[in-house]
Amino acid sequence: MGPDEGNTPVIPKAEVRLGLIALGVIALASALCTLALISFIAYRSWKWNSFYATSIRRNVFVILLCNLFLADFFQSIGFLFSWYWLRKDGLDSYTGPCTVQGLFINFGDVSSAFFVLAIAGQTWLHLRFKRQLRFDAFLTIVVGIWIFALILTVLGPATTSRYFADTGAWCWVDPRFKSQRLAYHYFWIFLVEFGTVVVYGFVIWELRRSSSKLSGLQNEASFSLETETHRRIQKSCLIMCCYPIAYITLTLPLAVSRMSEIRGADTSIQFLIFCGCFLVSSGWVDTVLYILTRASFLKVQGHTRVQEESNQRSHRTNSAVMFKNISRTYQGSPAQTRTASSPSPTDEPGRVMSLSSWKYDTKTLPYSRTEETFSTLDNERLIQATSTLNP
Repeated sequence: MGPDEGNTPVIPKAEVRLGLIALGVIALASALCTLALISFIAYRSWKWNSFYATSIRRNVFVILLCNLFLADFFQSIGFLFSWYWLRKDGLDSYTGPCTVQGLFINFGDVSSAFFVLAIAGQTWLHLRFKRQLRFDAFLTIVVGIWIFALILTVLGPATTSRYFADTGAWCWVDPRFKSQRLAYHYFWIFLVEFGTVVVYGFVIWELRRSSSKLSGLQNEASFSLETETHRRIQKSCLIMCCYPIAYITLTLPLAVSRMSEIRGADTSIQFLIFCGCFLVSSGWVDTVLYILTRASFLKVQGHTRVQEESNQRSHRTNSAVMFKNISRTYQGSPAQTRTASSPSPTDEPGRVMSLSSWKYDTKTLPYSRTEETFSTLDNERLIQATSTLNP
């Protein structure tokens, strides 16, 4: 599988030609999907006030995902050279097109790895500390990832001549340069994959810990703003888990195959093409994941549509009126009429009462709710929340 020393094209066999067609088709699908998705997100960010109640321009998760899609786009551009090799009926080692393909594939692969790790880190930070990095520090990290990925990509060909060659079905680092393959690529790929697994181990542990806390909050108070916050954060983290899982699934087969080659094992060309098809599928797979989770993701991040936000404000206003009337009723307001057997809510302040044990004036309350439990702590939280909504 080593390249020829000259620039004579290596005529591909029948299975290689079929593999090049498969790689070209998948690369085209990934390139079109990621380009369309990036354009869509950019347009929505520019015209955000026509679609969303709040801007998504400073949402770190959206920015990280856009950068991941851009890295997938660069990688798919590299594999689009499969159509060029088919037209030439062979792969030319050490030529300009071979070098360009190797640069795009390496740059896209390394940068996507780092952004997957960044998504994992931000997910844990968001879950553990309920906060995000300062936006200027976050942008510095994003720019730093691109610069570092570019350095790892150009360092090899800048210090070594005849660096990119035919590696079976596409051009990449010449098999002679095993140490460069390891130092500039696979060390970082495996580091990211291992780091992602470790970080998401902490995420899973934190999700279980917060779930236990959430159960306690639900037992303590039926209407808890803190409970809703926990739910939103948990759902957001679960959605963001999809991208690292997809990345590891799609990149690990080729990484293991290349590492086995470094140790001297032979890899069939069919398996290599299969792994390449997995790798270049990152673009369209990430696009599908975003399409499937976009509505839920933006909702839990607080980016509702303009019409939905208007409806939610109206609902919150009505709920605030109802909550205030309930609080007045608890305090013995005229709107409350008790039965002879009903105890006074002030007799036992800490006791959890059932609304079904009270009769309410339907003219005062917007609507009635039965079998709903409230406590003194609930009442205080609701008064505090509604006073913010209706000052």
